[in-house]
Amino acid sequence: MIGSLNVLLALAPKLRDFRDLGIGIISTPAAGSRLLAVDGDGIMVADGSVEIAVGRHAMIQMEDGRSPPELITIDFWSRNLVALRSERYVRFAKRANAAAWAEFEAEA
Repeated sequence: MIGSLNVLLALAPKLRDFRDLGIGIISTPAAGSRLLAVDGDGIMVADGSVEIAVGRHAMIQMEDGRSPPELITIDFWSRNLVALRSERYVRFAKRANAAAWAEFEAEA
């Protein structure tokens, strides 16, 4: 079961029964007002490749976090710095009946 904290708290007595049956419960704000039921055996994950890029001749601007912000410019080459970008590709596929969801009204 996957749901946001406010949905899971509203259903807390019922969710205890699911937990007793060995069904995991995950809280995430990304679920919004939905409660999702997912059958892990019905989801296939294909782990693809990893791509890594290196940059040595870049210049970036960063804010110092104050108000008003002060821009700080950093030149990688002159400071002997290296930037790394890493991307991992993962694909998901699901069986037609592997997931279901219910929508809940937000409490005022």
